[in-house]
Amino acid sequence: MLRPIALSLAAALALAGCSDGERQELAVGDCLTISGTGDTVGDVPVVDCDGVHEAEVYAAFDLDSGSYDEDAVIAEVEEACVDRFDAYVGEPYRTSALDVFYTYPLEDAWAEGDRLAVCAVYAPDPDSGEPVAFEGTLADAA
Repeated sequence: MLRPIALSLAAALALAGCSDGERQELAVGDCLTISGTGDTVGDVPVVDCDGVHEAEVYAAFDLDSGSYDEDAVIAEVEEACVDRFDAYVGEPYRTSALDVFYTYPLEDAWAEGDRLAVCAVYAPDPDSGEPVAFEGTLADAA
């Protein structure tokens, strides 16, 4: 059964971005603990993938330049995250039980030249949608 594309995360990072202060650079393969974090990338602990974690970065890329339009940024990031999902997980997003969340620069960071968007995959609890802790990688998990 195909599911509609509606990228979400019940935890605090849904549609979160990066703004004031130090910007944590996330990279493909970084594993994250996302429960109870704030709403910016700087608040997300990067942990060892061999240990317990809740999400894994599977794509990091620069967005197209131009003037800041948050709706256009979100649309670009969502499309790119869906397009890159299969190559990392080994199954298309539409048929996977896994879900994604993403980060993108907010307007103030955009004005400073930040264009980095990040996509991360997680395993949602079937009832609550909250991230389920796991060990290891979700790369080629299908």
